[in-house]
Amino acid sequence: MPEAPTDEPGAATVAAAGTVGRATVGATAWPPADLVAAAVDALRNPGLVVIAGAPGTGRSTVLKRLGETFRGTVFAGGALAMLRGVPALPLSRAVRVRLPSHEAPLLAEAVRSRVRHGLLLLDDLQWADPLTIAALPAIAEHCRIAVTLRTPHRLPGDAEQVLRAAATAWLNVPAMPADAAAALVRQIAPGASTTVVTDLVRRAGGVPLAVTALAKHVAQGGTPSTPTRASRTPSPGPSPTSTGPPAPPWPPSACSAGP
Repeated sequence: MPEAPTDEPGAATVAAAGTVGRATVGATAWPPADLVAAAVDALRNPGLVVIAGAPGTGRSTVLKRLGETFRGTVFAGGALAMLRGVPALPLSRAVRVRLPSHEAPLLAEAVRSRVRHGLLLLDDLQWADPLTIAALPAIAEHCRIAVTLRTPHRLPGDAEQVLRAAATAWLNVPAMPADAAAALVRQIAPGASTTVVTDLVRRAGGVPLAVTALAKHVAQGGTPSTPTRASRTPSPGPSPTSTGPPAPPWPPSACSAGP
């Protein structure tokens, strides 16, 4: 497997840190380890991996896991709903420079020359501008890219078809199983009765972020019937990180279960 070079200016060592939004139940973690492993496997060579799913299911956490375990330069950015009309904004945020914003081929070449053998992570692609979407297939021919896409989305025209045609892997984050959700509720709110646990799991609808928010609300003395704003707040996007020492892009342990 090719080594990831570490000659990028300003490269720093990736620090192991807890992931915001990661739901941990005993020795297991959410999102599922096999989904993260599938993304890792698909990114051993240049290509595009799309992580799709409903709000709060852990799409951003998958990107964080990929960034944490990648041994090379990580370029992390993403789209913003308020600025979805700004050409190439998600890519500019990732590589931290102004990019060509008139032609997709020029944009793709500018990004490729900076990312090279690194890993490009783009969160919230549902808010991306058309130029960014158009450039991704050409970038993916030479670079490793992982993006998240909220479903349902409002991407214009044939944007989803363009992504599907270019994607090496299209991975859907599943709903959290009821037993795992119940275990998470009991972990956060150990005093909750069986009736309350069952009600929270039903109301959360398999969304880990909602399970966590509702369980914390009960643990802090709230009533199960009281809605919480936190249960509707999406997890934040990834932070830009960079490299460790030269090594294969992912160690063998990157595909193992657990955080």
